[in-house]
Parts: sequence; structure tokens; C-alpha cells
Amino acid sequence: MDLASVKSFPDLPIDVARYLLEGAAYEDPRTAKHLTHVSKIVRQWIDPVLHHTIVIKSRLKLEKFHHSIVSRNDPMFFARHVEILLVGDYEEGCLELPPDSACPLASEKESLNVVLSACRGLERLALWLPERNSTLLPEFLGSQGCIRPTHLSVFDITATVPRLDCWPLSLTHLNLDEADIDAEASIPWREIFTGCPRLTHLCLSGAAISHLLSHGRLLAWIKEPLARLPSTLETLVILLNADCLSLARNEHGITRLRSMMDPLIQASDRLVVITRAMDDSYKVVDGVHRFPQDHSVESDWGDGRSVMDTWEFADLCIAERKRERLERGVV
Repeated sequence: MDLASVKSFPDLPIDVARYLLEGAAYEDPRTAKHLTHVSKIVRQWIDPVLHHTIVIKSRLKLEKFHHSIVSRNDPMFFARHVEILLVGDYEEGCLELPPDSACPLASEKESLNVVLSACRGLERLALWLPERNSTLLPEFLGSQGCIRPTHLSVFDITATVPRLDCWPLSLTHLNLDEADIDAEASIPWREIFTGCPRLTHLCLSGAAISHLLSHGRLLAWIKEPLARLPSTLETLVILLNADCLSLARNEHGITRLRSMMDPLIQASDRLVVITRAMDDSYKVVDGVHRFPQDHSVESDWGDGRSVMDTWEFADLCIAERKRERLERGVV
């Protein structure tokens, strides 16, 4: 290993140069890719940082990452360094196909198996491929699986209702994003809470949640998971889409929205309602919180290293609620 090859930092101790380069790569991965060509040692420093978070939204990106895995000499590199993996496009619920349909691609299933097998050291995993739930979840996250994440986000569990042992015991944070409004009552709450004994944070989001709210059925639906909440669960987040509070356009709409939201917010001290609304409509209902900055689901699961994620914000909201109650003398 030729330390003298790091010529950009002739007057810095080697550990300081490494610290600066790793920090720069962490803050700006896109630009940092060019630094891997500076020298072999710089690449050894930066490569793990560049692979800390992997976002795969297209079949072509999946294919490239598949090739990167099978062509690397160190088969354990990805298990050691990939900590966050997002697979799928949140808006589409699938992997985008390349514009050139003639582009040769490996089997999606084959590539997914290679990627998940290699990235077995994950801390956060978002699998936004509902059509693959019934196979990927049991195979890689079940009792015989190789992945033990603490954070997991999946689409449309109601469409598959996986086996009990598909829930990794390591889970502390779970996001269920539901789009199927016809099967909203079939989420296997008992299996989830039993299969995840360490679960402390649960987030419910998606089109089904918005639909239930707009039709005044969200409170009735949420009663089952509220009744089953384990003592370990600290925070239950209801994450509303930006258009969920559109009822607040006039006085009648505001009154109706409050009649639906107030009982929901008061249902549990552990429940937090958060919205991504870009206007001030959320202010018409006390207890609804809005992210302090532009926020996307991807920032929780793909590129959230420098942005407050949903869990952190929800915990802050609960802490603030407790503080306000103590000030008012309410226990």
C-alpha cells in the first residue's frame, strides 16, 4: 500500500486525510465517485462510504449492482458495508424498465436474490415491490433468512399476508405502506406484534390510509392495532399524504376534518399524526404535525443520512406533547 500516492494532502497526517475524504464522500457521494480514481488507498477509504446506502429504482440499476457484486473479488464487501438498501420506486411500486426494451437484462428475480444474499448486514431495508412480498420476505427475512434489519418498509402486506416467521426478530422500526383499500382490515396485526418482539416504532402510510381518512373510517380501522399494541411499542405514526387535508378548504370541511381527526389524535398517547402537506392546512386540527423541511419517503429509506427521518420527528412530537402536558399539570 503506497501512502505516498495520496499527493493531494502532502502536509497532512494520513489519518486526517482519510477523515476528510470519508467525510466528503459521505456528504456528496456523487462527486466522491471521482475520488476513487485518485489512488488505490483513496478508493479503499471511499468505497465503503459510497456503498453505505444503495438506492435501486430501475431494472437497469439492479442489473448494474448485480454485476458489481459478482465481479468484486471480496465477496463479503457488501455484507460489511451496505447498511441501507432501497429497492423499488415509491410512486410506481415496481422497478422502472429501461426505455430500450431490447436492452438485455438478467432475470429480476435472479438479480434480487443476488443483491439480498450479498447485502446481509443491512440495518435499513425498503422493499417496495409488492409482487415479490410472498417470496422475498419469507426467504430473506424469515427464521431461516440471512438478513436481520432493524428498520423495514414494505408495500401492500394485505395482498400477501406473509407467514409469521417472515418477520425478523431484530425489527425495531416497521413501515407498512398500504394501497389496497379493499383489504385494509386484513393486516395480520397479531402476527406482526408477536413476530417482532423488539418493535418500538410502527408507521402506517399509503393511499389506503388517506382513503380511510377521507371516508371517515380511519378511527374505526385503527382500533384493532391500538388494542394490540405491545408494551414495547413507543410510537405509532399515521403518515398522511400531502393531499389528505384538502378537506380544509372551507368552514364545513374544517369542521368535518376536525370531527374525524380529534378522536384519532386522542386515541393513544403513543400515536402521532404527521403530514407532508406543503401548505398550512394541517394547522386547522390541533395535534397534527408537519415535517419542518421538505420530506419524502425516500429520505427515510434511501438518502436520509443528513435529514431528520420520520421516526426522529415523531419522537420529538411525543416528547413535546409530554412537555406541554406537564406544564399544564396534566398527567
